[in-house]
Amino acid sequence: MLALAAVAVMSWLIRRAGRERVAGAVGMVAVRSGSDGTVRLDTGGLTALVGLEFRPPDGLGPAQGGVLLAEAVRTEHKVAWLVDAAVSGHLRIDGNGSRSAVLLRQAKLVDSAADAATAAVLDRAFAGRQRLELGGYDCEFAGAWGELGRELKDWQRHSGLWDAAGDRRLLLARVFGAIAWAPAATTIGV
Repeated sequence: MLALAAVAVMSWLIRRAGRERVAGAVGMVAVRSGSDGTVRLDTGGLTALVGLEFRPPDGLGPAQGGVLLAEAVRTEHKVAWLVDAAVSGHLRIDGNGSRSAVLLRQAKLVDSAADAATAAVLDRAFAGRQRLELGGYDCEFAGAWGELGRELKDWQRHSGLWDAAGDRRLLLARVFGAIAWAPAATTIGV
């Protein structure tokens, strides 16, 4: 019985601590304020912040927006990056309706750090060529595709849009919950 009471208290404390860090929650009752001007809100506080419009953080490209939404880097996010590179003028994508497509390298002035990063990945993919046909294995393109995935994962880790401490607290809560549940389960015969 004591173990069940401990689990109930721990569940309440973890829920009360909140798991989401919210910037600029004016007028909300915060559980704890951070030194960076953010507050930690529990589910009730987050529910009060729900609005009718979603606006992603400024400066996100399509690939980063997909990573933010899925909380993981997936193939479709790399495809979004490739399409965004085409929209930005780094390359042209031609297809004839079949399963293969042709990428054509475009000459584009590099005028920002994002353009430079895009150009570097495309330089590796094209490997000095102006034309790249998709639909079969290409060693240079595969290397660039893997590099792009690593860059998106690196962005995810260092973007500041995720609270790594929250994930660690979640793991600790699950471990302690399992430890607390074991004696209670044997006591009640589960």
